[in-house]
This record gives sequence, C-alpha cells and structure tokens, in this order.
Amino acid sequence: MKAWLFQDSRQRKKLGDDKAPWSVGWYDPEGKKRSKRIGAHSAAEKFRRRIEGQLAAGNYQSNARKSWKDFRTEWNEKIGDGMLFQSRRETVRAIDFFERIIGPKYVSTIRSQTIDQYIAARRVEKNQRDDQPVRSATVNKELRSLKAVLRIAVDWGYLIKPPKFRMLRELKKLVRYVTPEDFAKVYGACGSAKRPENPSYSTGDWWRALILFAYMTGWRISEILALKWDDVSLDKATAVTMAEDNKGKRDDLIRLHPLVVEHLRTIVDFGPLVFSWPHHERTLWLEFHEIQAQAGVAAGYGFHDLRRAFATCNADRLTGDALQALMRHKSYSTTQRYINMTRQIDKAVDDLYVPEFLRPGPEGGGGE
Repeated sequence: MKAWLFQDSRQRKKLGDDKAPWSVGWYDPEGKKRSKRIGAHSAAEKFRRRIEGQLAAGNYQSNARKSWKDFRTEWNEKIGDGMLFQSRRETVRAIDFFERIIGPKYVSTIRSQTIDQYIAARRVEKNQRDDQPVRSATVNKELRSLKAVLRIAVDWGYLIKPPKFRMLRELKKLVRYVTPEDFAKVYGACGSAKRPENPSYSTGDWWRALILFAYMTGWRISEILALKWDDVSLDKATAVTMAEDNKGKRDDLIRLHPLVVEHLRTIVDFGPLVFSWPHHERTLWLEFHEIQAQAGVAAGYGFHDLRRAFATCNADRLTGDALQALMRHKSYSTTQRYINMTRQIDKAVDDLYVPEFLRPGPEGGGGE
C-alpha cells in the first residue's frame, strides 16, 4: 500500500506553493481514506515512509488518538521497567510533574507550546523543603527526561514530531560540596541517628561507614546502596560496582582506601547488601538531614555533595585521567563540572609575574 504527499488547494491559493503545508494521505487496512497535515516537506516525507512501512509490514496502528494514559502504560512496560533505578525514578518524577501541571489527555495534542506552558508553571513553584522557587537546573533536568520520553512517543507513532524544549538559563555558581570541616561535624554526629537498626552493629557505625565510603570513593548513592558483600574483598581492599547498578553501565573493580576498609569491617553482617536500608528510600535522606541538624551544619547537604567533595578535594592530588576513571565518567568534560578549579587556580595566581619595581624587598620599590 502506498501513501502520498499533497498540498491543500485552498492553502496553496492562500499561501502559495512554497509556504503551503504538506499533508500525507493513505488508505488504512480497512480501506478508509486517511490524511494528516504535517507541515514541512521533509517531515511529511518522513511520516509518509513510516506509514508505508507500517502498512507493508502489517503492523499499522493509529496511535494518533490514543490517550496519554495508554502511552504511559506502554512506556512503563517497555521502557521504564528496564531502566536503572535512579534513572527511572527521576524520569517517573518528571512525568508525574508534567501530568499534574498539563493534564494531557492525548499524546498527539502535545506541542512546543505545551512544553513552554509546563516550564512557565514549574519555574514559579516552590520547593517543599525550603519554600524557595524551583531551581532552573532542576527544571532543566526534568525537561531532559521528558524530551527522552517524547522521542519514544514519536518513534511509536503517538506524535508526528517532537516538540521543542527551551531550556532555562542556569546561573553558574560555585560547585557545592561537603567541606572537610562540615564532614568532620557530620561524622561526629552519626551516633545520633535512629535508623537503621541492626543487632550486628550500631547505627552510628553504619552511618560513619556510609558517608566515609561516599566521601573517599566518589560513588553515587545508588551504587553504594546496591553494593553486595559478594562484590567486596576486605582482605584485598577492593569492591566491584556492577553494570546494572551504575550509570556507566559497565563493571568496574575499584581499590578501597585502608580507612574505608576499616569502617566496612565494623558493619559486617550476614545480609546480602553492604549498606542495607530496610525502610522507605525517602527516609534515608531525612535521616541524613537530621544528622546534619544534630551536627549544627545548616547547609542541608545531599549525598551527591559527598561525591562532589571527592572530586573537589582530590582535584589537585590526581591527574584528570585518574579522577575521571575513579568517578567513572564517560566524558572528561563531565568530570570537569565536578571540580572546583579555584584550588588549582590559587597556586597559578600565586605564581603570576609581578613587575620588578613592585616586588617587596630591597630591590623592588614595594609600590612606594
């Protein structure tokens, strides 16, 4: 079966041959004549080939009027359930926000204006934690997730073409990380934690081992919580992060610092996970913030700030290649975003050329 391109005669008369939108026509398997106005000639040609392919393969289906609910169900089954836990959680969260604000009924009605409407509403909402406007970086993160989801909608025929995503401008701020001084305070307050409870070790030992592991390995919290005792050798001081548990999607054998090994020995038990958290995931963050409050640390650090601290504190101790390998980034440019370059620039500034007559001492004028 063939599909064809055409331009409406009234549109051609009104706008001219060059500006009139292109449409695609075809007969569905039931013999009913169908058509769809697309717009640009290239987009219409792409859609025509897709329709012809579906008709030829016998898998033609009209998704144009399928509901958003149907699409999300299909996305959950075919895509979402196969994603890494952390990635799936962030994507589902973005979809939930989109549904709450836009309330889409049909995928085919989503346009660039729809995305702009979402951005306008989302950027003026307040965070529940601090009652401050949602950060541009947070909105952009949600937009990247939505963009990936809607690309799949295009592939499946729910959408003719993906909408445009206009990212918000982000303020370039200094990298936020747990300073050595604050880490010492939080480490000292770990004994105040109430969860998790385990007869084999104290709650304080569990938290001290967790934050030190994060601070001295740079692992993501999702990787740490997924670590199994079977993948750890305390005698060899090594740990394996598995491909299914990390963003790099590859197995990596990592050497552990002796201090990390020492802390891990204090929480050895017979469970499968090194850092077992038998509670709702959200309570882990709440407990971490409570420890900080007990420590008198008002920054409200998240676990990723421990990862940034690893990068910042080791930026002038390791080569860029070594730091990239330890943080398991595919691109060095990603590693650079985690590095507070100020520490390295300070030394460079100290070594800058100073005009001789301004140098201190008997030979220079000292600026007088």
